[in-house]
Amino acid sequence: MDGLECSEINLSSIIDEDINFTMRIDSEYFQKIYLDNERLLLKLNAKTISNDGLSQILGGKRIPKGCSFSDEGIKYCRAEDNKFNFLDIESSPCISNELHIVLKKYTVNYDDILITNVGNGIGDVTINKYKDTVINMTENCAKVCNYNGISPDYIFLYLKSNYGKNQIVREKVGTAQPKLSLERIRQFLIVDLNDKVQIAMARIVNRAYDLLQQSVKIFKDAENVLHGYLNVKFDRLDNSSVSIKLLSDSYLRTGRIDAEYYQVKYDELLEKIKKMDSHKLSNICNIYKDNFIPIDGKIYKYIELADVDNNGNIGEIEEILGSELPTRARRKVEKNQVIISSIEGSLQSCAMILNDDDNILCSNGFFVIDSQIINSETLLILFKNPVIQWQLKRGCAGTILTALPIDEFYNVKVPIIDKGTQNSIKEKISKSFELRKESEELIKKGIRAVEIAIEKSEDEAIKYLESGS
Repeated sequence: MDGLECSEINLSSIIDEDINFTMRIDSEYFQKIYLDNERLLLKLNAKTISNDGLSQILGGKRIPKGCSFSDEGIKYCRAEDNKFNFLDIESSPCISNELHIVLKKYTVNYDDILITNVGNGIGDVTINKYKDTVINMTENCAKVCNYNGISPDYIFLYLKSNYGKNQIVREKVGTAQPKLSLERIRQFLIVDLNDKVQIAMARIVNRAYDLLQQSVKIFKDAENVLHGYLNVKFDRLDNSSVSIKLLSDSYLRTGRIDAEYYQVKYDELLEKIKKMDSHKLSNICNIYKDNFIPIDGKIYKYIELADVDNNGNIGEIEEILGSELPTRARRKVEKNQVIISSIEGSLQSCAMILNDDDNILCSNGFFVIDSQIINSETLLILFKNPVIQWQLKRGCAGTILTALPIDEFYNVKVPIIDKGTQNSIKEKISKSFELRKESEELIKKGIRAVEIAIEKSEDEAIKYLESGS
């Protein structure tokens, strides 16, 4: 029986609708860790998160057929915006004000908590700290709202703790498209800690959010330094929908026949870049494209597209055995390298590797680069700047999965940035990452405090939160 696990469950406990084990007969549901967690929570007089009146659990809504997203209007958060502790709608699409009125009951309000309950991101949890922004919500998330005498910041930390995550993993169903029903979430057990602990946890969550906002501001400051240096007025470029080209200046030279490739604005942008000190990417950057074959029994940290946020940051990296890695996990990366998405629609997913672990892999959907001429911090925001982004978008090809071919990537024109500007950008980006890390560490501390309160005592949790550890 070494390595095997056995749990004995009475049939009456499975079919009794008055307790948690309702109508589930799959053995995974009755793993010892889940049963032990539930016994501990019930021993501490845990309540159900919704059915005992602590809060409400509500679902989102898919936008109706015939309606489309727009650049202006009411922000519509998607599951991919629900990834990194705090809801991030910077790159979210918008819906019209008229459509928002129809979907108004699916509004996400300040301090609402979102739980992704469909798909591969199932169990991702964020809290909304936008005070004055109207936001609508996807059907792929559930929201925790309308709290009754309990802190939303505490519930947020609890759901991210082992005691929340275990219930999320336990209650989801399905494999190809896993789901977590609203009714299952409503039955999650939560220990209602005393007010002193909850206030301390709210303080730490809000401090973490303040640090994150400072990080985002400094990152934008670095982007503005680059914008000012490049001095390209993108709104003044010709946005005409018609471009006339000779065959010798188009297909015979580029091999491309798609009309989008020959838009006038791209020609104008390239003319402006030519006037700068610029070079082909392949001449100034190291491009790492060799496939790495992971070892079956070894553990690797794996980065995929969904792990990269809007500000060049990589979220918590999943650790996976080499034998269980997806076949696309074939790029080995090192500290200070920059990764850039090759997939149209995700070209803004660029990040800098900050971890010096020797066993980090990323998806082969990323290009991996570094340079001795341009520091990595400047490379990062260069590749998020329209000067490069427009070139990446222009070069994308394909139908089912539109992506940037490697030869187009090699030929991207990169402006050389002077050392003074590079150093200024590096200083700002380094500070931004430092503040973000501090924010993330505070959230981890809050999560650990939840676990200490449950496993030891509320007084121990307070001591831990007040300590410097």
